[in-house]
Order: sequence, then C-alpha cells, then structure tokens
Amino acid sequence: MQAFALTETYQLLQAIEQIDQPTTFLQSVFFSDKEVTMQDVLAVEFIKKHRRLAPMLVKGAGALNMSREKSTVKLWRPPLIGSRRTIGLQDISKRIIGEMPVISTMTPEERALKMQADDLKDLLNMLVNRREAMAASLLTTGTIPIRGFADDGTLAEEETLILDEDWVVSVQTPWSDEAATIYDDLKAAVDYIAEETGVLADVAICGRNIEGYLLKNLQFKEFAKYFRESLAMMSLEPKFQSPNARRLGTISSLGLEVYSYLGSYVDDVSGTTKRYISDDMIIIGSSKSGKGVFGRVDLMKDGQFLSYSSEAVPQYTFNNDNQTTSLSVYSRYLPILEVVDSVRCLKVVD
Repeated sequence: MQAFALTETYQLLQAIEQIDQPTTFLQSVFFSDKEVTMQDVLAVEFIKKHRRLAPMLVKGAGALNMSREKSTVKLWRPPLIGSRRTIGLQDISKRIIGEMPVISTMTPEERALKMQADDLKDLLNMLVNRREAMAASLLTTGTIPIRGFADDGTLAEEETLILDEDWVVSVQTPWSDEAATIYDDLKAAVDYIAEETGVLADVAICGRNIEGYLLKNLQFKEFAKYFRESLAMMSLEPKFQSPNARRLGTISSLGLEVYSYLGSYVDDVSGTTKRYISDDMIIIGSSKSGKGVFGRVDLMKDGQFLSYSSEAVPQYTFNNDNQTTSLSVYSRYLPILEVVDSVRCLKVVD
C-alpha cells in the first residue's frame, strides 16, 4: 500500500483516484451521469410537456400561434458535505486495527501513515453514502432535506429542497392482501410515465417486503398458471447481484426489470439504522433519467481562498499547539431528475 503522506489539496485529489469507492445502487440506476461545475448556485428548470395537437385550419387561414408550456425554474445550492478525522500523539502511540497485538515492528510514523490512508477511505465512503441517501430521498419523497451541522456536531440549520409535494402515490388495495391487483397498479404507474413524459419505465426498485407480496399475490399466481408455456409474460427468479441488491426477475409485458434493495445507513440525527427505501415502497421509473451535479467547493489554504471543482476535495491541516493533524473531505452534491414524471413512487401498505 502506498503511504498517503500528502499535505497539499491538489496532491490529495490525485490520491483519491487510487481508492476504490463503494458502489451505490440508486445512483448507478438513476443518476449515473455526472456533471462537475464551478458554479455555487444551480438554476434547475423543470417542464412538463403534454402531447398537444397542431390545429387544423380553414382554407386561406394562416397558422395559429401556440402558447409555450410554462416551465419552473428553481435555484438550488448543492449543500456542502464535509467530514473530518483527527490524528493525535495518543493515537499513534498504541496499536491500531490490523497490527500485531503483542509485538509490533510498526513505528509511530508508519502507524500515522496507515491511519491517514484508512481515514481517507472512510471519509470518501461517508460522502458516497450521503449521496445515496440524498438520491433515495428524492426518489421516495420528491424532496431533499438538508440539515446543516456546526463544528460541535449540533444541528444549526435545516431546510428542504422540494421537487414535488405530491410525490408518493398510495394504492387502493394494500399489497399485503393476497387479492390485491398488484399487476394493475404496476401497469398504471408505467402507463402514467409513458403518457406524461413519452419515455418508457424500465426498472422497479422494491423495498424489503415487496418480494413476499409478489410471490403470494393471487393475480400473479394466475398469470404464472396460464402463461407459463404460451407467453413469457413475467419471470421471477431472485438472484443476488450484491450484498444489498437482488434481481427478482422481469415483468416482460411491462418492460420492467425488478430489483429488491436492502441498503441502509445510520441517520445522523437519530443515530438509528434506516433503509434507503422503506419496506413497503416501490420506485418505478426510467433508468438514467437524472444526473448527479457537483458544485464548487471554496476552502481557505495558508490565508488564501481557493475554489475547487471536483467530486471530492480533501484538505489536510495540522496544529502544532495541540500536536494533531486533521484530514477533511468536502463535496457539494445534488441529484437532479431531468424529467420530473419519469419516476413514480408507490406506497403499497399504509
């Protein structure tokens, strides 16, 4: 392993490329396209275009002026995300994780380099987890809550970026009921996306309980009974693709690849473990219908203000009085759905 004894921000940006970041399911499905900008505030424009007909004219008449459909422009500032790890003399004077418990040949300097490399990896992973949580919030609620923390860890300010206040759709019959018309609910969501946007939904991301509802549903059992040989209407063959994501199969008649996603995180306010997608929720949408935008990060270095354009910006500082070194990693990130109605979120059990 190469030691990360690097103190300049630009040097640390190069070091990031040598670390494997954790893969994140929702970002890869819906927000795989990335845009890095030097702007601090983003003007995000949303428009819903309907299928209007060109007017018919009588002989000799000129073309009619057609009003343009209104768009909505929202000014959003990608929130600043940052975390820090500090190393002091007391940290490098004792055994670290992975070191021989009784006799060790590792010097304090080597121990500090190993800790710094591990800290960089951990801080980058935290950033990626935050992006996944923001993507999940947008997909499941139509909003992104932003909680600003002060240096002492207290919640200093809070605001919410709102894409759509009526985002979640509740089904008429709970899917926990075996007689629920699950297929009809899925078809209605697919049809809505096609009618409103002109794009086809191709993926369904399910919470933990959805798989059980599908397998027990009477409507699905009837389809499996009558169409097994004559028509490949659907195929449910659960298979893990990663520890947190499992491909359940396909519903060919709707053009959907169906996945179950069990990813979770530790909430920074309550301290409890939460799932990115609630157990009784399903997201239906068009993959790659959004993008992740990274905004400008402003930092002070040696008395000068510097601006960086990157997915992640590390900063290394030291304090001779306290005999400590600190590694911080900053980022500004915002997931954006370029077509608002390209995603439909269903709550299947109240």
